[in-house]
Amino acid sequence: MKNKISSGIIIALMLLFTIGCSRELAVKSAALGSNLSPDGTISDNSLVFTFKKPDPGAATRDLFNFIYFEGDTVCFSFKLTRKVNEKDVDIQFIEPSTGSGFKAERIDFIDDNVSGFSLLGSLLEQFYRDRLTQPLPEKAFCCDTIPFSVRLVLHGEKGDVIHEKKGSFEIRYRD
Repeated sequence: MKNKISSGIIIALMLLFTIGCSRELAVKSAALGSNLSPDGTISDNSLVFTFKKPDPGAATRDLFNFIYFEGDTVCFSFKLTRKVNEKDVDIQFIEPSTGSGFKAERIDFIDDNVSGFSLLGSLLEQFYRDRLTQPLPEKAFCCDTIPFSVRLVLHGEKGDVIHEKKGSFEIRYRD
């Protein structure tokens, strides 16, 4: 009887181990926002950022540097079907009009959640790289919807899993 119980426990454990290891790697959910909780989920899904008005004679680079040092972030959070190794994950912010990608500045792994961010100033500098030395446009990028996406690439045993979450942010100024 004791051998049958031991054998049954071993078989059950092997079955659980096999089921747990064979789960397909996929994205269960994805979210964007401006702040992350300690568990790696989005705690503020707003992507509207408000700053003091820039100096009228400033160059575009000056505005983006100011925004960079304010420290506002564009965050992402992906809930996966299972944990992954850090080496198997690539995350980029994509500028949709050019398709250019820029590696996320921070990536965290908490259980089956992959989250992180890039600084808003860094994204603006990358997205508008060709305008950095030009004077600010009349509206100084105010109130326009600026589209982006975050592309997650998971390198798995059965090939890459790619998931892209689209979003947009806005810059506004206070009086």
